[in-house]
Amino acid sequence: MEIYDLHEMMNAEFPKLVEVRFGEVGFPENNYWIELAEIKNYHDLVAWVHHLAEKAWVDGERIAEFIEAVCAQKGWEIYGGGR
Repeated sequence: MEIYDLHEMMNAEFPKLVEVRFGEVGFPENNYWIELAEIKNYHDLVAWVHHLAEKAWVDGERIAEFIEAVCAQKGWEIYGGGR
């Protein structure tokens, strides 16, 4: 078992739960990718969130990061958008 000091812990890189690459957004540790072109509007985003929420390996943190990643790519606001 390795022991880390505070400096090492603060500078540690953790794997990203959600990544955007090659026009896709997804979950690298599960090798699950969705083409960003399939998410054209907020309705599509909600449908994908619902679909992902049914997966055993998806938790709230992954859902939040997925929404943040998609909205960042689309230029959408998370709060106050959707009109």
